[in-house]
Amino acid sequence: MASRKLATVLFTDIVGSTERLARMGDRRWSELLEDHRRTAREQIEASDGREVTTTGDGFLVVFEDPGPAIRCAEAMREAGRSLGIETRSGIHTGEIEWADDGDVGGIAVHIAARVMDAANPGEILLTGTVRDLVQGGGFRFEERGTRPLAGVPDRWPLLALAREGSQETAAGGLRRHPRVATVLGAGLLVVGVVGLFALTRGPSSPPPETGGGRIAVVPDSASERGIAVLPLENLSPAPEDAYLAGAMTEEITSALSKVPGLRVVSRTSASKFAGSGTSAREIAEQLGVRYLLEGSTRRAGEQVAIVVQLIDARTDEHVWTQRYERSLENTLGLQVEIAESIAEELRSSFTERERQRIMAGMTDDPIAYDLFLRSIENSGFFVREETEKEIELLEEAVTRDPRFAAAWFRLGVNYRWAATYRGPTWADSSRAAFDRAIDLVAEPTRKATYGAYRAWLTGEDPAEAIAAIRAALPANPGDPLLIQPLAFLEYVHGDLVESARWYLRARALDPMNAEIWAFLGMIYFRLGLQERADEAQARALEIDPVNSQAWIERVFLRLEQGRYADASAVLDSMNARGANPWEGIVTGVVHLWGGEVHRARTAFDSSFGERPWEEAVDWTPYLVRVRFLSGDSAGAWEIVRRAEESVGSFPRTHDRAYLLLSLAAARGDVELATARLREYIELGGRGGAGFLRKDPVMAPVLSDPEFKVLLDTLSQRTEEDRQRVERLIE
Repeated sequence: MASRKLATVLFTDIVGSTERLARMGDRRWSELLEDHRRTAREQIEASDGREVTTTGDGFLVVFEDPGPAIRCAEAMREAGRSLGIETRSGIHTGEIEWADDGDVGGIAVHIAARVMDAANPGEILLTGTVRDLVQGGGFRFEERGTRPLAGVPDRWPLLALAREGSQETAAGGLRRHPRVATVLGAGLLVVGVVGLFALTRGPSSPPPETGGGRIAVVPDSASERGIAVLPLENLSPAPEDAYLAGAMTEEITSALSKVPGLRVVSRTSASKFAGSGTSAREIAEQLGVRYLLEGSTRRAGEQVAIVVQLIDARTDEHVWTQRYERSLENTLGLQVEIAESIAEELRSSFTERERQRIMAGMTDDPIAYDLFLRSIENSGFFVREETEKEIELLEEAVTRDPRFAAAWFRLGVNYRWAATYRGPTWADSSRAAFDRAIDLVAEPTRKATYGAYRAWLTGEDPAEAIAAIRAALPANPGDPLLIQPLAFLEYVHGDLVESARWYLRARALDPMNAEIWAFLGMIYFRLGLQERADEAQARALEIDPVNSQAWIERVFLRLEQGRYADASAVLDSMNARGANPWEGIVTGVVHLWGGEVHRARTAFDSSFGERPWEEAVDWTPYLVRVRFLSGDSAGAWEIVRRAEESVGSFPRTHDRAYLLLSLAAARGDVELATARLREYIELGGRGGAGFLRKDPVMAPVLSDPEFKVLLDTLSQRTEEDRQRVERLIE
């Protein structure tokens, strides 16, 4: 039975092979062809590709990721030239069908073959989908226009890998601590929904104070087609009309993200520069883009005026300006007009398909649309009062237009967050709202996105949500609303390599998002990439100086490095900034690592009594260990009982196994700790082997031979993942 998987397909062949055969004769040509196949296979193996078949004088190769596919094609081209052979290549990323016999099929394979057919001699040609997925990877591309591909619907933007010397594309909330890194029960929802709000509607904040080290995105080919929509200035005389500027900023950003060939920076990053006085060139450098869109909105009664201008930040030239004066009811679809004009200026494709994607799920009722815009600006960053206001506005919008799919979708998101304080029945309301949105929208990419969010926020199995998001991605390869949730879910599911892959892509779209940097730091930390972890944590804190996740990770990194005084100094800095929601608990952990058991006991006792048990359960192994060390065995066993009882109600995941492992080790049960470590590995647990060997919670079981063997197995897997992530970073 065939299975489906997102993959990158590479086709290559030799240019002019028939003429060469006629000129050289069968024997000499066969020898040359064999040399070519040998050197090509060396490059395929080095790039972690899977050779599916040889196609006469060419290859069909499949890769997990587009970056290695591009590098492999380039290496194969150079290897061929050393033999006097010129090749051409075609690359596309999409879902393929894997047959039981190892063969592959599906439309993505046909597209890659047709792309190769369109390539010139020596050219590595790829689709816009591939280009969007390797943003930030250091590649440079040259536009080849939008073309039809034989036997494939629609027209496809094609690009060629730029050769050396080419001038065409010259640069120019609540988080669990990293030891357990577990998201249990409602925690998955909490972190997930916080991530959603951070992606879509996070509040504007001043640009970071970077001191001597400004955070900038390294320019690459994607910056040539990169654009950021800066927050539109509000010029409305009435304070209650201020919502329009932020809402239209979001709508224009969303519309531009649907334009093929453009890399659109998330609003989260662009909003950092609101009112900052930073020059256009500096903003563009920090966001890794060439173009900025800025402007203003003014509403007076029922009349709206919107002015937008496109700036080439490299030259500080205003390349396009437009003023729109409309009645409020005629602002519907304005974002489409703006996106189409910008696409024309930047020579990007904009067809009826893009128009339908932008307007899918919207309403033609101007009052319902105005309520929807107001809801955007009332979105809270995990703020209950603002969520309630947004729900109120959206419910009014769908009452006016029951077929307003986009409003139903946002209701599904908000109901799911509200379920954490309104009660579990609101999870059913969330599912119903998502179902309504999915039923109402016909456009396939929007329907797939809604379905992916339903699986993510209302399902219990991360694997199902991952599959749903991956199914939606080929049609939305640059959509941060899919990429960042996928990165997070891969982390929850235990695949640190895939999580890093998607967080790196999310970072290219949202380079000023502290949450992304913090999660990358967490992944690097678990894989023993200490220097990388330190750098990612520092960048997260440059962007958001009160990011508690990055601060706590930094504490644990210093502890693992054996730098207890430095860990205490980091803790003091975090507490001084008011960035530590776990102040007493983290203080106790630092004391325990430093061997100060009684000070740790004092800190834990005061902190655990102030918190709901469900919030503090992840930290209980430390409390258990301290209780045993301080002679309070009865108290320790009571905590073990309560913690294991709580964890037992959670789904069987690697994170659950890790917490149970820590509890067993803290109480010195070698046999049970060994069983839990085995379960952790069997359930896909990755990373953390180096930390386990140093964590004082593990001290009672580390000398056991069987436990040490399992730790060695985990170390080997950690090392394999570390090497794969290092290749991604490079």
